[in-house]
Formats: sequence, structure tokens, C-alpha cells
Amino acid sequence: MVSYGQNDQSTVVAKGSQINLQERSYADWENKGTAIQEKLTSEDTFSLGKGAVVQAPTDHSKIATPSDGTFSGVPNNGTMKIDMKVGYNLVGNPYPSGINVHDFIDSNTTITGTIYFLKKTNATSNTDVSSYATLTKTAYVSNDSKGEDASMGYFKTGDEPNWFINMAQGFFVDATSDSKLLFTNRMRRITRVDPNFKNSQIDTAKKKGMYWLNLTNEAGAYSQMAVGYSSEGTIAEDQGIDGRNINLDFYLASLIVGNDYAIQGRAAFTSADMVSLSYKVESSGNYSITIDHVAGIFKDNSQTIYIWDKVKNKVHNLNTGAYSFFSKVGAFEERFQIVYEPR
Repeated sequence: MVSYGQNDQSTVVAKGSQINLQERSYADWENKGTAIQEKLTSEDTFSLGKGAVVQAPTDHSKIATPSDGTFSGVPNNGTMKIDMKVGYNLVGNPYPSGINVHDFIDSNTTITGTIYFLKKTNATSNTDVSSYATLTKTAYVSNDSKGEDASMGYFKTGDEPNWFINMAQGFFVDATSDSKLLFTNRMRRITRVDPNFKNSQIDTAKKKGMYWLNLTNEAGAYSQMAVGYSSEGTIAEDQGIDGRNINLDFYLASLIVGNDYAIQGRAAFTSADMVSLSYKVESSGNYSITIDHVAGIFKDNSQTIYIWDKVKNKVHNLNTGAYSFFSKVGAFEERFQIVYEPR
């Protein structure tokens, strides 16, 4: 399931090729698009393979505390086909076991191959944190929801073939047509969670590498993106490799043909490559872009990552620390590029 904080409920809205979150009180919560199909009560039965947005009780402690639920019925087994409408669909792992990420994506050719986890409380202090964590076969990109990443599944860098989504976990997929979402026993895995996966980088083949960048400020704003190099990627959008950004209000992303991507997989690395970045902020002020972690050819500072600020005509070595800058309110696509050679 996807959990929300106390008191308020966010409604998911299908808006073109993106999802928009609108903050609403519980009393005003209503169906606002195909992504949310129905409102459930404690007496209802969960629909097979459908996800659910869950509101914590209004009297729930503000301190992180488990809220137990009781589920009854026969565990699901075998092949399941779930109806999808074109666009974003809220679905869920129907099995009492994990499902393999790669097998799930490869078996479902009528989705873009990107998985979105909605992780957001509605506290006003959290408005500048990206609402969605993003997952493809290339990378997992966090939205800084502390302590929640490992509970959703296993996404250890360098162990991509064994990645899985936990039992009963809800998530969004983007369907390219009205079609069926497939779940099979072949996808199922024994769940094993490594809460330290973000800090566990495993060396990969030569010319293969990953890095994750964060956009932050002192007020708690946070967004993350990733870029990966391998023989599987291209400079175009690749199903299951690249993951479009669907955060609307605050984000850091890379660009493919003018579109924003939280995750971008590119072809084998060359130092002459350049990656164009985009970002959006809702308040003017000072921000920083930093390297969160790296893998493969970028480990141990073996390959330098520079950020080129075209507005300031300045190149900064991110391996030495954060790049700080002032930004006005708005969305920007022309200011920053990642380069790998001094300019």
C-alpha cells in the first residue's frame, strides 16, 4: 500500500502525461481521474492487483509509529491479468512474496517500464520534497522519505537482476494503451531487504557506471535524479531503462528531447558526453546540487563529474563538493549541463 500522513489526504489526478497532487481535506476527497478507481472502507475487499492510497487515522501519533491492519483471505497464486486504462494506473503486487523488477517490466510491454512509488505526507514543511520515488531497470531514485526505501523492496546498486518489489506494495505504472497488466509466478521471489543498499556500490563492467545527484536547500527541499551508462542504453527513450519525471512542483531531472527524466540510461561512456539538466523550484533562494552516490566507473573519483552553469559561465567539480547557486522561481532547461572534461 501507499501510506500518507495524518489529517490530510492527497488525491491523484491524471493530467496529460503527468500526475498532479492536489492537497485536500479528507472530507473533500473524491475520485479525480482514472488513477484512483474507488474509495475503500474497512468493510471492503481490495481489488485484485489494484493499489490503494491509505490515510493514517486522524489521531495517529506524529511520532513514527506502526499502524497495524488485519488482512484475511486466501493468498493469491498463479497468473493474473489486471485491466489498465491508457495513462497512469495505481496497481499493487498481489502476491504474498516479492516480484522481480526486471521480470515484471520485461513481461509488460504495454507500460513505459517505469515504476513510481508515491511517498509523501501532507505537512506543509514537506511541500518542496518530490512526491514520487522512481524505479527502472537502470536505477532507483529516492524522494528522501527517511526509513521507507528499503520497506518497498530491494534495489541494491550492482545487483540489478535480483531487484524485487515487496509483497502488497502499491505503485504506479504508465500504460501506453488500454491493456492488461500481467503478474505471473515466474516473477515471484523470496523477499530479502537490505536497508543499506544506497551505500552498497558494486563494481560493474568497464564503461558502465551510475551516479545520483540531489537538489536541496537549507529549508528541506529535496529531489534526486540518476544517470547511468551501459551497453543497453541509448540517447533516446528506452522502455524500462529511462524513467520520466512526474514530479510537478519541485524536481531535478535530465533531458531527452526536451522531456524531463528522473532516470536516464545512456550508451557506453565517453568523456566527451554531455547531459543536459532541468529543474523547477517554487521559491526563490539558494540551492545546492551534490553527488549522492556513484557506482562503476565513477567510483573512487576515477571519473570526474563537472556541472557547467551556463548563466554564470562557471564549471564546478562535483567530486570536490556541492555546487551552490541562487535561483528565481520557475522551471529551467537551459542553465545546467553535466560534463566530464574541464572546459
